Amino acid sequence: MLLGKKKMPSYLRGKQFSPLFLFSYVSALSRPHVGAKKKAHIRGLIFGFAQSVPFFAYAACMYYGGYLVDNEGLDYEKVFK
Repeated sequence: MLLGKKKMPSYLRGKQFSPLFLFSYVSALSRPHVGAKKKAHIRGLIFGFAQSVPFFAYAACMYYGGYLVDNEGLDYEKVFK
């Protein structure tokens, strides 16, 4: 929400709030916060796996290249072409 050229958090900075308003604000945010904490570990594992997939692919290619050099007699220089 925009108030003129100021955004809402900067508009509310420095204002005094009633304890009822603060309690209702914190209680409204507590439920989504608990849900986000439950999903954080799963999302972290998925993110870590997604980031590691290219490195596993590089490792598999290097393994296969080493196999070809060792067992099939392929020249070392041709593996990296």
